[in-house]
Amino acid sequence: MNFFKCLGLFSLMIIISISMSVCENPVPPPQVNAETPTITSQPAGATVLFNASYSLSVTASVTDGGELTYRWYSNTIASTDGGTPIVNYTATSASYVPPTDADGTYYYFVEVTNTIKNNGDGGNKNASIRSNAVILIVDTQVHAQTPIITSHPESSTVIFNALHDLSVEASVTDGGELSYRWYASESESNIDGTHIVNATTNSFNPHTGTAGTHYYFVEVINTIEDNGDSGNKTALVRSNAIEIRILEPSTITISLDAMSEWELIDQIVQVTANTNRVFSVNGTYSTYRWYRNRQFFRFYH
Repeated sequence: MNFFKCLGLFSLMIIISISMSVCENPVPPPQVNAETPTITSQPAGATVLFNASYSLSVTASVTDGGELTYRWYSNTIASTDGGTPIVNYTATSASYVPPTDADGTYYYFVEVTNTIKNNGDGGNKNASIRSNAVILIVDTQVHAQTPIITSHPESSTVIFNALHDLSVEASVTDGGELSYRWYASESESNIDGTHIVNATTNSFNPHTGTAGTHYYFVEVINTIEDNGDSGNKTALVRSNAIEIRILEPSTITISLDAMSEWELIDQIVQVTANTNRVFSVNGTYSTYRWYRNRQFFRFYH
């Protein structure tokens, strides 16, 4: 006997709901790299005495908050290529006092390294820069530096009896005192000449009362303090020899004694623009007031 009577067709639907979330890979933050240090003051070379103390130093900076460290190097040439790290605890700071207990020429430079905190992002946490290579000369004697002439006297054509200025510019870096000696020469050469008495400054007014061609040069002498080490305490250099051409005086003479006061005031001498003549004055006046194009330009006695 059937307990169930089939009355029709039934359908059964099971709805399953699945909730899913899509996960995307996160974008990594940008890498942080250490900033390369900027050197604002380079080490300076020098010539020092045997066993004298001399300090090499460098100044550098960064803006990323990193820590700066220093490593000094010696080298066999004036170059930052290669080099040997100086194994010395004093060679790990911004300044270094090299040994001076042996004569010779030595070369040094420093490497400045910036280090920032490692945050694990794979960036470069160290950045370095090397200073210029400097030369340190250790000598048992200190010698005066030869002056460097930065501006030589210049050749010129000068009117007879006119004022003319010759000058020279020179410098040294050893703290020495510069002095000057001017010479007249018979040719355009600075090998030999006649010392001009009292011409002892960097400027000189040559005599222009003799027509013709004249030659001059100046000797620049550097003198340093004598410390008793028998070194050369003076060093000199000579300028180029220059030519000064003095023009022949004119035969034009203005006779003043025969003129009245108003004639003197109204006296005009006409010359062309390219003339090289000089006018002489004949009279008993003690002072002459010269005019060019009615404009006063010089007193003469």
